[in-house]
Amino acid sequence: MEIKNWTYRHEKLESELFDSNGAIYANLDFLLCESYNCTNKYHGSGRNPSHKFQVAILESMIKVHDSWKTQIVEMEDIYDLKLWVFSEFIKSSVALSNKDITLENESNLVACNEDFPFDRYPTIRNDLNTFSWKGYYNDSIFFESDFNKAQFAGQRRVFSREEMLTEMIKLGAIKEHVIFENGQKDVRYTIRDDNNIIWIGTKL
Repeated sequence: MEIKNWTYRHEKLESELFDSNGAIYANLDFLLCESYNCTNKYHGSGRNPSHKFQVAILESMIKVHDSWKTQIVEMEDIYDLKLWVFSEFIKSSVALSNKDITLENESNLVACNEDFPFDRYPTIRNDLNTFSWKGYYNDSIFFESDFNKAQFAGQRRVFSREEMLTEMIKLGAIKEHVIFENGQKDVRYTIRDDNNIIWIGTKL
């Protein structure tokens, strides 16, 4: 029922919201609901849904994607419509933006050679094959100027600058000095988890 409701809510593109923001996402928000995660019999290990439920969600994501595609068919040259499938599945979404807008997290992506896991979803492989897939590392980026207001996933409290520096060393973060276009200087820390992958699908 939750999947059907999610599909129904998102099939019609929210044009006004898209026009005002220049981008819109159909996130798997119902999977983030604590009461849902505690009661859903299809919930798998960790933060990801079970395999059976992932298949059902992917089918719905493709349905929403294709519905949006029909609604922008006359303006496809200025829009960018994609499926974002994360190895941490609950972060997956259907994403639409103006082509001159960088999608959320996209600037942090580094291409990798990890192929889309078609064999994991054999029953919908034909549908997934209608997309061209590219894999990317989903690096975690931290800037030293934000250290006094930074939090880690699952942590409610804000870490101090000293605590953040300790964490960066502990996690093997790559340290780089950067200069932004406005001339502002900062230090960027990049943490890479080889298992934290995003596959971005574009309809063929």
